[in-house]
Amino acid sequence: MRRGMIMAAAFALLASCGRHDAARTAAEGGDDVAHVIAATLPAAPDETAACNLRASTFWHAGETILQVFADYEGVTCADAAMRLFIVDEEGRVLYRFEAPARAFDVQLGDGPDGNDAMRNAVRAVLVGWIDPEGRAMPSTTALAPWPEGAPAPFEAGEEDFPFAPAQDLDRASYLALRAADRPMWCFMSARTTMTCAAYEAASGRVRDVGTQESEG
Repeated sequence: MRRGMIMAAAFALLASCGRHDAARTAAEGGDDVAHVIAATLPAAPDETAACNLRASTFWHAGETILQVFADYEGVTCADAAMRLFIVDEEGRVLYRFEAPARAFDVQLGDGPDGNDAMRNAVRAVLVGWIDPEGRAMPSTTALAPWPEGAPAPFEAGEEDFPFAPAQDLDRASYLALRAADRPMWCFMSARTTMTCAAYEAASGRVRDVGTQESEG
């Protein structure tokens, strides 16, 4: 069921200390559009240093094509951060996530810092992290139902692993979002946690949807 899909998407990531942001105010992005976090995508990591790399892919969010970027950046290969950005067609950042690279349990191997084997390991993790073919829940219609009277959404037989909606989603707004069939991007944000965000074409916004836990 859904827990199996989450574990299949995990590819051994252990992001226990992640942070994610959907755009909230114009002030955050320095832009006059409230759904924009930043006017431009940060510069790519300096790939001449350590294991610094950037990977990217396209997200076909309905009729809109967004880009998803994954960065690995740090002073050393082990002491680095991993970041995920969702960017609109004008290059503006609509969503971001960040976690320490150590939490992802990247198997770097031995040898001089930044050697080919280390960089190849990092590249594989970044590409897998944002692989559009590996997404378990591409639409909000795949969200768990929220039975009337229940404290949270859950799949039948999986009451111990409810979906945790974003704080601003009550039952009515959650069910409306689920029925609206919005494009959704879900990614592993912890060893047994998947975080989901949805694209709203009318506003051009990527909003937090919530997180789905799975058995470890």
